[in-house]
Amino acid sequence: MEIFNPSEWKLLNDGDTKSSKSIVQKFRERKGLKHYPFSPISEQTNRPFSKPIQLSSKAFNQLLKDGFKPGTVYLIYGAYATGKTQICMHACISLYKMYKENKDFISSLYIDTEGTFRPERIQEIASEGYGFEDTQVFTHIRVVRANSTSAINTMLRKIDSEGLDKEIKLIIIDSLTNYVRVDLGNDEISNIQVRDTLKKILTELREITQKYNIITILTSQVTGFKAEDSIFTDRSIMEYVLNHYTDELIYLQKEEDRRWANLVNSRLLPNRKIPFRITTSGIIDHGE
Repeated sequence: MEIFNPSEWKLLNDGDTKSSKSIVQKFRERKGLKHYPFSPISEQTNRPFSKPIQLSSKAFNQLLKDGFKPGTVYLIYGAYATGKTQICMHACISLYKMYKENKDFISSLYIDTEGTFRPERIQEIASEGYGFEDTQVFTHIRVVRANSTSAINTMLRKIDSEGLDKEIKLIIIDSLTNYVRVDLGNDEISNIQVRDTLKKILTELREITQKYNIITILTSQVTGFKAEDSIFTDRSIMEYVLNHYTDELIYLQKEEDRRWANLVNSRLLPNRKIPFRITTSGIIDHGE
C-alpha cells in the first residue's frame, strides 16, 4: 500500500477520497513511513538477485532449467483449476524461504484481479510444504486488489516513475487478462484500445523486470474458442500480444487428478511437457 497516494488508492479500490486518505495515512503511521520508501536505482543495482525461484516439483524446476529466473517475464495460462494461482502462491512462499534469514527484507508484490488469493492456502503450503509454524510469510507478500485494467496500468506507471521498492523481487499479476476479457465485451471500447492498453502494461512490465532484475509471473485466462490447428486446444486471451511481450510461456492442462505443464515456444529452452500434482504441500512431482 505504501507505494500509492490516496487518489491512486481510491482508483484501485473504488473508495471515496476521504476514506482512501485515512487508510493510506494510518498505514504509513503504523509502518513509521514519512515518504514512499523508494531507493535510488544505483543503490538497487548494487543488490544482486540471481537465484531462481524453485517449487517443490523437481520436474517443474527442470522444465524451466532450475526454476523461475530473475530478469524474465513468465506467462502461465490454462483453463479453470489447472493450477495457475497455486503456482503463483507457491512461488511467493519459495521466495520467502530463500531469503528469510537474509538481513535485507525480501518480498513479493501480488496483484490480484480475481479475488483468488487465499491467505489460508499460503499458510497451508508454508506449514505442510516447508514446516513454517508462524505466519511471518504474510509480511513478505504485498497483496493489492486491482479492479480494472486501468488500475493495473496506474500501478505500473507509479512503479515506473518512482522506482521499484528494493525489497520486491517478484511481481505476480493473477490474472492479467481478467479485465481484458471484460473490456473486449464492452461496446464502448474498441478492440484496438484494449490491445494498445495491454501493450502498454506489458511494455512497462518488461522494463521493470529487466531494469531491477526481478521475476515477473503473469497468468492468463483462456478464450472459449478451441484452436483446431494447434496441438493445444486452449488459447490465451490476446494471445498474439502476450506471446510477443513475454519470455517464457507455460500452458497448463488438467486430466482427472493429473496436471500437465507445457513449455511453449521457448526462446532458449526445448519445448517439453511434464506432469505435476497440487497437494497441501503445494506443487509437487506427480509420482510423489
